[in-house]
Amino acid sequence: MQLFFVDCEHGNDKFVFAQSTNHAAEIFVTWQVVNRAQMGGFTIQRVTIASCAEPDATHLRHALKLELEGIGRYDVANGWIIDPVTDDAEK
Repeated sequence: MQLFFVDCEHGNDKFVFAQSTNHAAEIFVTWQVVNRAQMGGFTIQRVTIASCAEPDATHLRHALKLELEGIGRYDVANGWIIDPVTDDAEK
């Protein structure tokens, strides 16, 4: 599992936990559709543990070990919350 930052031209920037850059893009596009967010261009950058200061690095290590995919929200006191993204139309 890896963490990616999605920088969206419309301001819907998100952190995404995914297996790859392409997988992060799929999760983000699904999130846009499910939430009826404005569609547009975006770039994706991988976030590394080395780029994080403490306690952020420790929180990221713990989150990556969970092997969960989805949209990540960070809270300095509690660490990462990872919300799965599902397209109910696929069920």
